[in-house]
Amino acid sequence: MQHERQYSGSIVTKSKRVTSADVARAAGVSRATVSYILNNTANQTISVATRTRVLQVAAELNYTPLASARILRRGRSDIVIFLTPNWPIGPTISRLVDALGRDLEPHGLTLVTRTHLDGSSLTGLWRAITPAAVIRLGSLGSGLDEELRRAAVGVVVEIDDHEDSSAAVTIPDTRGGRMQVEHLAATGHRTLGYAVPDDARLREFWEPRLNGARLACVDLGLDLPVPATVSFDMDVTAVALTTWREAGVTGVCAYNDEMAMCILAAARRAGYRLPDDLAVIGFDDIPTAPLVDPPLTTLAIDPDRFAEVVTSHVLAGLNGVGERLRVDSTSVRLVVRESA
Repeated sequence: MQHERQYSGSIVTKSKRVTSADVARAAGVSRATVSYILNNTANQTISVATRTRVLQVAAELNYTPLASARILRRGRSDIVIFLTPNWPIGPTISRLVDALGRDLEPHGLTLVTRTHLDGSSLTGLWRAITPAAVIRLGSLGSGLDEELRRAAVGVVVEIDDHEDSSAAVTIPDTRGGRMQVEHLAATGHRTLGYAVPDDARLREFWEPRLNGARLACVDLGLDLPVPATVSFDMDVTAVALTTWREAGVTGVCAYNDEMAMCILAAARRAGYRLPDDLAVIGFDDIPTAPLVDPPLTTLAIDPDRFAEVVTSHVLAGLNGVGERLRVDSTSVRLVVRESA
């Protein structure tokens, strides 16, 4: 079933969408019977032979149910939206997205990511997709949070970076900052620095990590870590190195692995012997962490565990049953290499 039309001097062939009526005609049954079988409708007395024939014909014709019809029938789509603020998306979030998509797919759910820009509205998104669930990374801001509430999305799962929040899943930023300090202190470092990124959008992440580092210093009887801004601009990072040298810093907790690598590169350029003159610990364990010189000691977050927990909340919300898992302390672990 095809039709052709002339376009810019060439013939464009477009296939007509196969409908449930086509399946019914080819299988020799009514459209209602096709609908009952393809929608797995309960309490219908349909023979196994008829059911098998309809499913076989639907497969042979490559029949795909119209998404809009499914949405009207069920009141939602099969799409789960992962909303992220306008942050730089690094390897950790990318791995989390991959794991989430993998875990949701066997349940007939498709993950779609959407980055919202400051001041933008998401009302059109709710209307166009009617999502099964929304996974929200942090607050969207009071206006968008209210939009989401009014949209009456049935399942909203929040991932927060404040470990004392009531969110379904929390990123262990504060605990991670503590672990960085505890490791440096255990290896003999008493005066520490903290590398702050120069991207203002990352404040929600680095502040709880720095707070965790400060709390650990208090508990261990150390002076508070000396913060300094680190950047991919080596001149900016060189200023941070000078600040730390003048303060007597021998170990630095970096906000993430990229900032840790900037410190290692600037320190080598300045003639430091690493890690003898300066120990550095990162956060995230990105794929290049073991490849730098010296290989980077860091913290690793388990994206598979996060995906498992988030998926459990989505399914429990959709089905009204199921265990809602929690992220525990094993979701972040120390990976010791030569830089610290």
